[in-house]
Amino acid sequence: MCRYRPSSLEEVEDLETYVENGNHPCSIGDTLSNGRYQILHKLGFGGSSTVWLARDRGPHSLPASPTRALVTMKIMAASLSTRPPAEVQEITIPERLCSRLARTNVGLVRNIQSVQDCFFHNGPNGHHLCIVSPVLGPSVLAIEDFLSVEHHTRIRKVIAQKIAKEAAVALEGIHSAGVVHGDFTTSNLLLALQPGVSHWTDREVYETLGKPTTEAVVTQGNQSPIHAPREVVEAASIDRLSSYLSFSVVVSDFGQSFLAKGGLPKHLRPATVTHYTPPEMRFEGRVDFASDIWMLACAIYEIRAGHSLFDSFLRSDSVVTMEMVSALGRLPDPWWSKFDSRHKWFNDSGEPRPVEEQERDGVMLICEKETLRQMVQRIGRNEEPPVWGTKWDPLTEALGPLSEGETDLLTDLLEKTLRYNPAERLTIQEVIKHPWFDSK
Repeated sequence: MCRYRPSSLEEVEDLETYVENGNHPCSIGDTLSNGRYQILHKLGFGGSSTVWLARDRGPHSLPASPTRALVTMKIMAASLSTRPPAEVQEITIPERLCSRLARTNVGLVRNIQSVQDCFFHNGPNGHHLCIVSPVLGPSVLAIEDFLSVEHHTRIRKVIAQKIAKEAAVALEGIHSAGVVHGDFTTSNLLLALQPGVSHWTDREVYETLGKPTTEAVVTQGNQSPIHAPREVVEAASIDRLSSYLSFSVVVSDFGQSFLAKGGLPKHLRPATVTHYTPPEMRFEGRVDFASDIWMLACAIYEIRAGHSLFDSFLRSDSVVTMEMVSALGRLPDPWWSKFDSRHKWFNDSGEPRPVEEQERDGVMLICEKETLRQMVQRIGRNEEPPVWGTKWDPLTEALGPLSEGETDLLTDLLEKTLRYNPAERLTIQEVIKHPWFDSK
């Protein structure tokens, strides 16, 4: 039985996460860290955290100031707040990266989400780690989804190339520091905001983002209201930030990151979304630099196309693997035998079974051969006409097929990075030099 009545708001977290050892019940106006940080608005949420826009009012030993900088505050679920900050990757990895890059490539520091402060907050659901970072814009994924759904457009080519190149250069910096990111997806690529945003007054925040949309939380059954916030808050619409984006990429979320030299820590379990998961991670739980390259390739396609390379709707391992085999061919042994659903769609050589056989056997999602080139050629075809006349227009282009020249280059880049054998994939240095990034 559900503990809470489902919310009618769209961009809100699952209310069932507000239980003992779950998410912290946070509301607009709350203060944390002895009153230093005051919650102003909701920025987003994940499966095990909520993310807020907060005002840093200064150390509690000094008078509070309404004009101090805005910050992003990530409040982790109590179940993921059991280790001290010195053992938390989301804190230690950015610190290592910023320190190392400040000595070797100071310009790249701006492409890494830094940690300004961290502390624990005791609440009715437990002990929560709170991570404070400079305020940033929405993720590339959020922008893609918004443009696709609301305007039937995608990010303009030259901007998409800039975003993709900055993401690749940032990954090179991460690898040069000996770090495997482990979750390099468009949801973890954030766009920076123009410098003045961090010093907005509360009035400017609400004039731009609008007043937070809230709804009272209603408990059901015997659930105690102590575990839930007074009201659930809808995340701020990214549409209101379009005029303030700088289109400089900032890599975030280092919760799956680790030092390559020591290998994947025992306490880490690969948790990348299934349509970004490389085969060595899927079938062996192995993650390394080459795994990041596979994820980067998926991100590059998504940034340019406006949709994911492999299925992201059903979130099914078997469907994603089916699409992967359709595009790249039979998996090598022993991975092929570990693909339990393979006989639904493929013969032993990895070729799709005849459609009539799949239909006869009751296969719901029919598999047909589609190469990487064909997937690139499919970009922008048979789409709805764009919705023009918005403030996003200068940043977007109509959904339409890529030119033949760009199709050749993007296909070449994908074919060289989406190799089953990790050792055969391009290195990050080779990716950055690929001509697709500078093609006209």
